[in-house]
Amino acid sequence: MRKIIPMGDRARATVKVRVEILNADERLFPEMSSTVYFLPNESEGSTKQGETRTFCPTEAIVKSESETWVWLVTDKDRTKKKTVTVGDSKDGRTEIISGLTGGEKVIAGPSPELKENVLVKPTL
Repeated sequence: MRKIIPMGDRARATVKVRVEILNADERLFPEMSSTVYFLPNESEGSTKQGETRTFCPTEAIVKSESETWVWLVTDKDRTKKKTVTVGDSKDGRTEIISGLTGGEKVIAGPSPELKENVLVKPTL
């Protein structure tokens, strides 16, 4: 952590911090902002320190009686259905136990009529 801004916002229950990313990749740009969620301590959950976890917006998850999936946007801007196993949901995000590795582009709030291999225009 680089710097903690001394005044927190009680109404929003937030504290601003400035961080320095040591191993930045091509997905990061100058002046980006982020929201950080603090995960439970090891005694409160099953996460081991240093273990990577993947989350996605809950609204991106589609469920039927037999399967759970998300719609991805491929590197050619085409849709692709990806089956996932989900964990707990909290604050509008759901843990992905299997099916995603992190960094994929998921479609939030997909239309029920969405099909495979449809050309889309990502907004982010």
